[in-house]
Amino acid sequence: MANRKSGKDLRKEYQDLLDKTRAMQKRLVKRAGELVEQYPDVRYGNMTVGVYKKFFSMTPMIALRIIELVEEHIASLHPHQQQKLFK
Repeated sequence: MANRKSGKDLRKEYQDLLDKTRAMQKRLVKRAGELVEQYPDVRYGNMTVGVYKKFFSMTPMIALRIIELVEEHIASLHPHQQQKLFK
């Protein structure tokens, strides 16, 4: 029975994880908002991310998808593309 955590310890650990999750969600939404301000014309579904932000609230999962889309867009603008050497 070595290292069994008490209910109080488990509750504190659980609360710490919830706090970290909320902080991560806020960072995702904030970063997506920054990227939408810089690149409002990136396509998201049948609209742009700028239009999406105006009319819909941004959940953390949507924010993560928007971050990925904008990063793909930025990579496509770069003149030097990574090529595959072997097929």
